[in-house]
Amino acid sequence: MDNPEKIELRRRHPHPILAFVLTAVLIGVAGQAEPPSRELLIVYSGNALGELKPCGCDKEEDQGGIERRMGYLKRRQASKTQTLLVDLGDNFKKPTRQGKLKAQTMMKALAQMQYDAITPGDKDLVYGNGFLASGGPLPWVSANLRLDGFSMPASKTQVLDNGLKVFITAVADPDLFYTSPDSNIRLSDPREAFRRQLKRARESEPPDLVVVLTHMPRDKGVRFLDVPGVDVVINGHIEKDSDKIDMNPVIKDGKIFVQPGPLGQKMGELF
Repeated sequence: MDNPEKIELRRRHPHPILAFVLTAVLIGVAGQAEPPSRELLIVYSGNALGELKPCGCDKEEDQGGIERRMGYLKRRQASKTQTLLVDLGDNFKKPTRQGKLKAQTMMKALAQMQYDAITPGDKDLVYGNGFLASGGPLPWVSANLRLDGFSMPASKTQVLDNGLKVFITAVADPDLFYTSPDSNIRLSDPREAFRRQLKRARESEPPDLVVVLTHMPRDKGVRFLDVPGVDVVINGHIEKDSDKIDMNPVIKDGKIFVQPGPLGQKMGELF
């Protein structure tokens, strides 16, 4: 966690839209004073699956752990860099007493780390909808997932201190969730839900950057790069402890797709 996966694509891909996506630098109009730089760092996490402590992995030094994550984010916040902090869910695991205690600890830690947006994964519903509500005012967001007894916004536009307007929404794959006519979980089509939210945002306050958090298998998340209006896709989903997650970015038509690593071992940075 001390060395999160960093992706700086300005050096690897000179596409002008990508340069905007990753650094969000607005060019001044000729004859006017140059405006302040609107740089943005996006830090993303997820897939912790109940892991709170560091774990030794593949001959590397210990990785992960909530304490390390909190220390890293504290240093980032002290750097005064404009940062967007998001989490992709699947942070809980087994519906056991011990698992529930871990989940409570995880929610308290997420609140202390001051995330900007968190989308619930299918694993995060193992203790019921009310459990999410018990975690206090966490910034949950989802455009196509509705939970009885627990409300969360479908999207948000965050205006940073440097004036950059970032639209954030989240969508989940309905196939990952158990639903029935009698269930307290309802999901709609992810793409349609995203389009509706982006349309509303553009009508009220057009964003400079569009970030969509997807909770779905990687192949489905990557296809969100084909959806008009998307700039950044950050995806999360994990089934079991042994899952391998491909953290390599996918770049297409000036858009980017990324994922955090498994078990909280690796966060990611886009800058």
